[in-house]
Amino acid sequence: AWIRCDQLVFFTQAPQQGVRRFSSGQDALQRAQATMSRVYYGHGFQLGDRGEPVQSPGSTPRAIDVAPTQDVFPWTAAITDGSIDMVKTNFEGAGIFGYQGVDPIDLPQTDARRWIFTRQPIVLLDDDFEAPGHPDKTNFMNEVLTAKSFFFEDPRIGMSPQIRDGRLDAAATQFDDLRLNLLFAPDGMPRPWRQVASVSSFPDQMTLIGDELLYYPRVERFAPSSNRIDQALTNHAIVTGCSSFRVDWTWVDGTGSVPGNVCYSRGVNMDPEQEWFGLPDPDNLDQRDPETGVWSYGQYYDNLPPTHFQIGCPAPTQDRLTISPENIERADTGIGGGSGSPIKVYEAIFGWNRSRPLDDFGNPDPDMFFTPWPTALRITMTIHDPAISLEAGREVQFIIALPRVQAGIESR
Repeated sequence: AWIRCDQLVFFTQAPQQGVRRFSSGQDALQRAQATMSRVYYGHGFQLGDRGEPVQSPGSTPRAIDVAPTQDVFPWTAAITDGSIDMVKTNFEGAGIFGYQGVDPIDLPQTDARRWIFTRQPIVLLDDDFEAPGHPDKTNFMNEVLTAKSFFFEDPRIGMSPQIRDGRLDAAATQFDDLRLNLLFAPDGMPRPWRQVASVSSFPDQMTLIGDELLYYPRVERFAPSSNRIDQALTNHAIVTGCSSFRVDWTWVDGTGSVPGNVCYSRGVNMDPEQEWFGLPDPDNLDQRDPETGVWSYGQYYDNLPPTHFQIGCPAPTQDRLTISPENIERADTGIGGGSGSPIKVYEAIFGWNRSRPLDDFGNPDPDMFFTPWPTALRITMTIHDPAISLEAGREVQFIIALPRVQAGIESR
């Protein structure tokens, strides 16, 4: 059976508090607040009994974390992936977040029925004008411990794995920093939303989002020790037995429509049966999923009958219905392998331009990269009780309607 480890990452604009136990001092009273947060829903990876407790020589706690260069997924096991490289991370002193290599560990594969489903909110905190990699970025108001960035590898400062390591719920990265990283390369050149071919030494916006904002965080059912840095590993666990998490998305009929425009007035023509988009049939990525009916938006787009095409419009946009799949989806046949890989990947990424499909002259602008938000998400989860008494688990499904935005056009 195919099991799903989907991930959902988005940003919220609402007051959010951090957790006090992430403060850097025992007597700290500050519960830091922010108006923006990065929120992750999905599985986390766990080390379980192989996780070592925090070491505290003197007053300097040092946590044992997965090495920044090591990829770990919920399904990772040493039997297939080799030993897991580990490091010792400093959480106090001048060398905060400095790393020292320690012995690797062997990690047995975790039963999918014991995978942990997580909600990891990261508040965006930054109270100084220092450079992004400055040591002061690790403390907010001299009390709250923060990661330097919520990017796993920040284009400005390099590796920043503290959020991946699951011990912090705050990052010294504001929403303006996110815009700067995504819209401009470190050399100041504009970063395109999507580049079909590699024409520069830096990734486009979609690639940067998919590679550096999407990653599995560490989460534990039990903390390795009573130290507050270890206790933090359990904070974002919300379901301790979730063998599958699937996210599908859709648009309402007419999304992207432009009233009064001859060639680009249709928007998306949705099937009356309410199509859902996402990962297609894992056994054949060119086909619908036989159980759920889900397929990629690109497949739906390519299979529209000719009656949907707008006759008389200039090629090659004659049949393009305003929203190009190439601006939304990234798909791969597998991680670390070709078509025979047992791991299938599908990504749907929505960027800045959610309300402007045309340029100022009424023509599609290839630099605008229109990516209107989905109208709704469909969440499907398989949940198990802690004792796994119900071996097959229980499937739950619900639909989340997303906010609509209208800015001069009907974006539905």
